[in-house]
Amino acid sequence: MEKRSVVIYAEPVSNVVGFNMVLADYALKSGIPVIYIAIDRSPDEYMSISKNYGLSVHNSNKFVFVNGYYAFSGKSCEAMDHISNITNLEEFDMKVFSSFERLGSSPSLIIVDSFSTYYLHNKKELITKFYQLFNARVKNIYGSLVYIVYKGIQTKDFDSVLYSYADILIELKLSEKRGNVYRISKKIAYEMLQEWKGIKKFNEDDINTIFF
Repeated sequence: MEKRSVVIYAEPVSNVVGFNMVLADYALKSGIPVIYIAIDRSPDEYMSISKNYGLSVHNSNKFVFVNGYYAFSGKSCEAMDHISNITNLEEFDMKVFSSFERLGSSPSLIIVDSFSTYYLHNKKELITKFYQLFNARVKNIYGSLVYIVYKGIQTKDFDSVLYSYADILIELKLSEKRGNVYRISKKIAYEMLQEWKGIKKFNEDDINTIFF
């Protein structure tokens, strides 16, 4: 697996979670462990969506959560690594490393859902620096990284930073005729604008484009 940074720009009305679960399922079937940083929803909700899509994510021992959702609810979570304070970016890094070790320190796919929530709860200067440093750390140590970013939440300047550090940019939107669709619009040093495709037709060629 190539170590890459992927940014998914999603319209707020799109089914980005379903897309993430399909992506995670393909990664697991390719032998890539997955660390899912759950911020916007509870782990139970993510697993329910996985089952609805007929995926096997919830049955894999190579899929682990870092639970950031409970940072908002005030609940405790002893069964898995969890983030107690969303403004503590060092804790974020530590929990990812802990999960990485638990998976046997194998190159992994890390999904941050969503990075927009982190942007809203941290100072712009801090989150920008963290994004740059964490990108480098993940690609040097952990594996590949997928950031979920919602369009219209960040400033245009911050979106430009996200774009400049991303190896791959994926756009996700809701189409009236086709439902949820995606396209890969940037790959490393060259532009590669694909046609829009349905999520459930996410194919092996696209997986290879992203990770291999």
